[in-house]
Amino acid sequence: MYSDEWHKNGYRIEKRVSVFDAVYYRHAYDKEENIAGVIIDYELADDFHYELLAADWQTFCSRYLNGEDNAQAFKDFLMEKGLESVQGIFAFERALKEANITYQKMAFY
Repeated sequence: MYSDEWHKNGYRIEKRVSVFDAVYYRHAYDKEENIAGVIIDYELADDFHYELLAADWQTFCSRYLNGEDNAQAFKDFLMEKGLESVQGIFAFERALKEANITYQKMAFY
């Protein structure tokens, strides 16, 4: 996972920000405080953790969040899809795949 390298390289990973229901996100910053990437945590019965490099996250933000990188824009995206169904839970991943955005995922079943 990208975060293994970020930790190894001494990058700073901010505290999780609650986005919507059981979904959180946080940025990872390099030593110069540039955004290195983003971690999205789905803390559901089946946990999913996504990691994207900064450029890939910006591609997602540009395409699905009107270019905004903040909790409210991501919340709006998630609320539109909902988390009550499997389709809604995987809307983020489906969007990444649809846009050919590179990501890493870890699932805990």
